Amino acid sequence: MKKKGKLIGALILLIALCVILIVLKQKGSTDGDESSSASEEETETVVAIDSEEITGLAFTMDGKEVSFTKTEDTWSYDQDETFPLKESKISSIANQVCSITAKRVIEGEDKGELSDYGLDDPTNVLTITEADGTQIVLQIGDENSSSGYFYLMLNEDTDKIYMVSTSFDTMFPENLMACAESESLPSISSDVIIEVQMEGENHFTLSKDTETSTWTVIDENGNAYDTDDDSVSTLTSAASGLSYKGLTAYGCTDFSPYGLDQPKATITVRYTGEEEVKKEDDDTAKESAEDDFSESVVDSSSEETETITVEKELVLLVGTANEDGDYYVTTEGSDEVHLMSASKVEAITTTAAGDYWDLYINMQNVADVEYVEVTYQGETKKIERHVEEVTDEDDESSTTEEVTYLCGEEELDKTDFTSFYSAVISAKAQTKDWSLVHPDTEEELIVTFYKKDGTKFTAAYSKYDSSFYYTEDRYGIPSLVNKNNVKSMIQYYTELFE
Repeated sequence: MKKKGKLIGALILLIALCVILIVLKQKGSTDGDESSSASEEETETVVAIDSEEITGLAFTMDGKEVSFTKTEDTWSYDQDETFPLKESKISSIANQVCSITAKRVIEGEDKGELSDYGLDDPTNVLTITEADGTQIVLQIGDENSSSGYFYLMLNEDTDKIYMVSTSFDTMFPENLMACAESESLPSISSDVIIEVQMEGENHFTLSKDTETSTWTVIDENGNAYDTDDDSVSTLTSAASGLSYKGLTAYGCTDFSPYGLDQPKATITVRYTGEEEVKKEDDDTAKESAEDDFSESVVDSSSEETETITVEKELVLLVGTANEDGDYYVTTEGSDEVHLMSASKVEAITTTAAGDYWDLYINMQNVADVEYVEVTYQGETKKIERHVEEVTDEDDESSTTEEVTYLCGEEELDKTDFTSFYSAVISAKAQTKDWSLVHPDTEEELIVTFYKKDGTKFTAAYSKYDSSFYYTEDRYGIPSLVNKNNVKSMIQYYTELFE
């Protein structure tokens, strides 16, 4: 009996599932088309006009009604004719709505209520004006979840509901500023940047010597320091990657609402670029190009031109941040205000001169050194570098340099000395900071370089904590060096005299 009861229960469950599947299938096939009189196979033309005959478009954008008029093939924004309209945005809409064909038509008494299609409160109402003054009004309803088609009503005719494939969801710009033909920042490759200057809470200048391709960082007090290659590369990449996120205002005369009347930061990027100019004497050509950074338009059929390299400059002013954290920015001399992402702005503004310091304690070329004094465990030893010109026995005109290292009368192993010297000059600081304080510990290792030009430099290493040793670099900046680097120096030094 139990088995029979289970069998009956399973049969009932199966029948119920079949009924549900049939209902769902019927619902899917009639979704959005409750009328038995809907034309499911035949298409019907809704709009068919020449896009060139469209002289006006009006619709809702960002919650506001906007309209655009074409006069003599030029589109303008009716609410503000000074608005820098990007005409292709409006032409694109005209090209999309000039020809609309319904995939299905729902009509008849059984079609239901307008609210079933989102047409009681349309998502947008598009008014098309033709050259002869004729107007076509398209009321746009919901998107059908099954087909992806949009419901459409034409000119207040409630007897027919059209289902069209026109992409109304992506047709209209999000806001007015998305329709603007705005300024853009110049495209700058990081390898043509020769200077980056930051003025604000932090103040520094990174400058490139174009002859040696070496960089120097200058702090707010005018002190110049060698730089770390990786840090400089990060900065120049950030400077070359500056770009706008969107236009906020145009035709500005008052920049105070954006904090740009008194910018919180000014970023200046100097770089080189090519300009095409009339061919003339070099001095006059360069002067002319540097006075005007815009591209020269030259009639090549009547005048000879040449391409020259000139220095250019981008000055970016940074104001306050909006509620999303993006910054208001503008360029010097512009009347537009744009948004720029915090990540792009702060990659430069939150750094300081110290972030670009060379991390080496003292990179000395051994050929420039006359001798080195090393103090370890209270004993100081002097290691001299001797260079002797040796004549080739087979060719008296050919000579080579023979280098030896002497500590008193003892000649040291050249390989062992090289290992020690490399360990000393390759040591990098983990941290350099003027606020670091010399620890109350004795100096464990002292290395003094005496150079051929009469200058000297001393690096003294004192234990700072369980991980670092304290020293000062060649500029006197307090630095922390990993203890393993110092241990290596000591190890290679002791091996010199074993």
